[in-house]
Amino acid sequence: MPLPLIPIAAAAATTGAAGWWWFTKEDEDKEASFESNLWDVLRPVFIIILIILLLRWLYQKGSNSKNNVKK
Repeated sequence: MPLPLIPIAAAAATTGAAGWWWFTKEDEDKEASFESNLWDVLRPVFIIILIILLLRWLYQKGSNSKNNVKK
């Protein structure tokens, strides 16, 4: 993946994840429980962690380490 496309891909993934998170609706008849409230709070944190891990993986895949450089 070319380097200039990484921020575009990250922005698209973030927008998609935020849209999915924003537009998911709970049933109004269902009574809120501790587990559902906890999941609602932790969901954005998990999304951010996944995005950071993806970007870290892409950075490491694109960087030149000492083992990959041929002399």
